Amino acid sequence: MTVLRAENTNSQRSRHATAIPINTWSRNLLSKVQCGFRKDHSTSDHLVRLETFIKKALARKKQVLAVFFFDLEKAYDTTWRFSVSKTTCVHFHRQRIYTEPALHLDGQPIPVKGEVKFLGVVFDSKLNFSSHVKYLKKRCLKALNLLRVVGHTDWGADRATLLMLYRTLVRSKLDYGSIVYGSAKKHVLRALDPIHHQGLRIALGALRTSPIKSLYADAGEPSLEHRRIKLAFNYVLKLKPLPRNPCHNVVFEAPLSDFSADSKSEPILSPVLVSILRMPKST
Repeated sequence: MTVLRAENTNSQRSRHATAIPINTWSRNLLSKVQCGFRKDHSTSDHLVRLETFIKKALARKKQVLAVFFFDLEKAYDTTWRFSVSKTTCVHFHRQRIYTEPALHLDGQPIPVKGEVKFLGVVFDSKLNFSSHVKYLKKRCLKALNLLRVVGHTDWGADRATLLMLYRTLVRSKLDYGSIVYGSAKKHVLRALDPIHHQGLRIALGALRTSPIKSLYADAGEPSLEHRRIKLAFNYVLKLKPLPRNPCHNVVFEAPLSDFSADSKSEPILSPVLVSILRMPKST
């Protein structure tokens, strides 16, 4: 793809088009931390960067004040302004006694909330992701209702089709952002297990009394815990040969000791990264 640029010549006062490669044109305009619409980049990169930054601060007994600008007013005019009504501030901390900050934008106060949804993942002020798990569970239950209709025992779809629908409508929701919210406590993440089991039972036509391990074997599906670890492995292995990715230095160059001060603040990527770093290097 090329971009056409009109140029004037001094001698003939004529115009001609010069073809500019799109990669050269975009390299001068896009920020290095831009992840949208770029090859080998994704929204997961910014989710990992944000979570890692916050957890490093919490591990050091510090606080993080994050302001999320969600929209621009009069974006197509010559003057751009952030929309105050769509701007949210979240105070990340684990202190029992604290004072909420007072921020203003264009003379108007910015509301301080206990949680915010950023790129599809709910970040709460304690960063325990309990709010996101509840939000995710609610979304998946709606998708399961659709799966029940399609999987009617009399006229419903076959097993292979139902498994494909489950992976598309339900499991995809559980997968997105799992490398971030997977750092939540085990008792928080267990709330998602019934969604996984229920979806497999609907797809397989299994009884409620069917053992969970038999569901995994029959459907060829791992547990959610093992799948989260697998997705984290895939993300790290994909990121490793991409030093220009803005998340590369966050994952591979930051010392893991940054999270050792507080066991609550260790992302799921840390144990996965340790396993990869211990792997023998190929010659």
